[in-house]
Amino acid sequence: MNNIILQNTSQSELKALISESVKEALKSFSAKPITSPSNSKLTRQQVKDEFHLSFPTILKLEKQGKLKGYRIGRRVLFNRAEVEAALVQRKF
Repeated sequence: MNNIILQNTSQSELKALISESVKEALKSFSAKPITSPSNSKLTRQQVKDEFHLSFPTILKLEKQGKLKGYRIGRRVLFNRAEVEAALVQRKF
């Protein structure tokens, strides 16, 4: 780790050091690809948490046909890709 002594550093040098550190941090952050498997299934709770929708809204959208839920036993699952596509198309 690099040690920086601020007593002997000018204001412009400090700005340059901070700017370079921020650029490195952003570069490492953007280099990590965000992978979300498009064929994964989500429960109602996961849809609620990830897309910030309430349970009544999810139920209403299912009844309107804007979100398609797949029943597996007693559970209802949603395709992640379909939920994302509905959000992109602003169906609701």
